[in-house]
Amino acid sequence: MSKNQETFKPMELTYHQEGEFLTPDIKPLTPPSQEIGRYGYLRNQYLKEFKPDLLMELIFDDKINEHLVEVDQAAQRRMELIMEGMMKNHPAPDKKTQPLEWAGHMNNLQHLANEIVLSELIYN
Repeated sequence: MSKNQETFKPMELTYHQEGEFLTPDIKPLTPPSQEIGRYGYLRNQYLKEFKPDLLMELIFDDKINEHLVEVDQAAQRRMELIMEGMMKNHPAPDKKTQPLEWAGHMNNLQHLANEIVLSELIYN
């Protein structure tokens, strides 16, 4: 049995009569309880392109918004932790005396932390 067959769950729909036609009883997705941030949107895009089966399962179970909010919050927390650790290991130059060096240093650390978060939480 393949992996897709193992995770496939047939949808059980109910219908109601509207004139001559049977119409499925489909409820709309619940809106997200919180804003979905940058990392949530990136995760959604990744699921669309590379994991459509998982995306459809989350949509049909009405858990997609919950998943995206959870991933976004976890990514933001992870980003903060990584930045704290990197600032301890690689302290920034003095912001007042070397503003350009400070900005470059902070941008480099933020870029590195962002790449770590993307590989750990978004693109897996």
